[in-house]
This record gives sequence, structure tokens and C-alpha cells, in this order.
Amino acid sequence: MNKKQSVAFVIILTGMLISVSGAILPRLFPQDVFWSETQAKQQSQAAARLHQETFEAAEIQHSKETTREEKDHAAQELAAAKEKFRVSREALEEAQFWRSTLPRGIRWFGAGIAAVGAIIWFAFRPAD
Repeated sequence: MNKKQSVAFVIILTGMLISVSGAILPRLFPQDVFWSETQAKQQSQAAARLHQETFEAAEIQHSKETTREEKDHAAQELAAAKEKFRVSREALEEAQFWRSTLPRGIRWFGAGIAAVGAIIWFAFRPAD
């Protein structure tokens, strides 16, 4: 094994270690790194409020005893609940994205480094 192949071997091992670390990384970080318990409670409350406001707005809109102001107020409350839920849901989706994408990206990065090392290895192998 010549010096260039030794360097290539080290590059391959480095890439493999990075790939393995990407696979182990999610197990090392606590669950609340990207999504905290507080955020989970807020998301749950936003969902419950949206459900409640949807039900109440439907009752008010179909009631013949409510005034236009009450209907408008119910519609505003429903819109506010929808917006709060949307923001919370987007935060959850972002947390889920990063929790799965970051380790996957690290694994692919490591695989790429290992592939470069393999190309170097074969490019500088001694002629038979």
C-alpha cells in the first residue's frame, strides 16, 4: 500500500465514521432538542381550541337567535384559532423535518466522503 492509498484509506474510514455517527446521532440527542415539551403542550392546546372554536362558530352561524356581531366575533375567534394552530403545526413539521433530515444528511455526507476515498484508492493503486 503506497502513501496515497494510505491517505485514501483514512478518508474512507473517516467517511464511514461520519455515516455511522449520522445513524447514531438521533439516539444521542434527547427528544426535546427540536421540539420541546412546552411546544407540544401549546400545539395540543391550539388543536383543542381550534376544535372548540369550530364547533362554537358552527352553532352560532346556524342559530337564528344570534346577532351579526356575535357571528362576526365567532368568525374572528375561529380565524385566530386557525392561525395559532397553523403556526404551531408548522413548528411541529419543521421539528420533524430537522429531526429526520439532519441525521440523513450526515449519513449521506459521510457516504460521499467514503466514495471519494474509494475513488482515490482505486486511482492510485499500483499497477499489476
